[in-house]
Amino acid sequence: MNLRCLTLSSKILQCSRPFSFRSLSTDTEKPNLFEREIYHDNKVVRLVLNSPKTRNSLSLAMIESLFKELQEIDAIEKIRAVIIAGKGPAFSAGHDLKELTTGKGSGYHKEVFSKCTQLLTFMQSMKLPVIAEIDGVAAAAGCQLISSCDVVVASPTSTFSVPG
Repeated sequence: MNLRCLTLSSKILQCSRPFSFRSLSTDTEKPNLFEREIYHDNKVVRLVLNSPKTRNSLSLAMIESLFKELQEIDAIEKIRAVIIAGKGPAFSAGHDLKELTTGKGSGYHKEVFSKCTQLLTFMQSMKLPVIAEIDGVAAAAGCQLISSCDVVVASPTSTFSVPG
C-alpha cells in the first residue's frame, strides 16, 4: 500500500464557503456522530467525525453511520470527492475502548471488528476518491481508517500511532 501524506500550512483545506446539509440517511434517532458539509457546487462532501469528548473514537454506532453515509454518497454521481476529518484535538483515537470493555462479550467485539473491516474495505472500493484531513492525533483504528483513504493531508502537528 502506498500512502502519501501531504503537509499543509496551519490552515486546513481552505475552500469556498461551506454549508451544512442534512444527513442523506433518514435515521434520526442516533446522535449526530458526524457533521456534513458541501463544497464546490455540491461536488465535494466533507464528513467531520463529531465526538471530540471521546477523541472521535470509532464506536459501533460511528462505524455503522459512517459506512451507511459513505455508501449513499458513493451512489450520487454529482459528488466528485469525500473528505473525512475529525473535530477537536484528534482525528480519531481508534476503537471506543469503553464500549469494548462494558462486558458485552466476545460476540460484540467480533461484530465491532467485522463492521470496521466492512467499512475499511468499502472505502477502498469506492468510486470516489476519499481524502483524510488530519490535524491532530490519529491512533490505532484511526490510523487504519486513514490508511483506507486514497489521499492523506496532514498538518505539521499531526501525529500517528499504532500501539501494540
